[in-house]
Amino acid sequence: MTIQSGSRYINSPVAILTVRGVDRQVIVGTAQEAYTFNYQSYQIVGGDTLESIAYAFYEDPSSWWIICDANPEVMNWQDMTPLVGSIIRVPNTSAP
Repeated sequence: MTIQSGSRYINSPVAILTVRGVDRQVIVGTAQEAYTFNYQSYQIVGGDTLESIAYAFYEDPSSWWIICDANPEVMNWQDMTPLVGSIIRVPNTSAP
């Protein structure tokens, strides 16, 4: 498992779990230190994807995880339709 530089999980321990006979690496939950960041608010519109938002702000669609980290209350990013109209936080940072 590769945890990208800049992620708040970068120093988290990783464990191996066997699920249906397949080994999978997972991040082990630990108490996280509080942190702050500057961000812009963004209102999700129809047709948005995490990748398209990341590209719009960071010019790198693979930096979608930065947006996820800033919005831990959103549990499902797979279907953006229910999120249309929602306001999310987009950190003011360049992609690593």
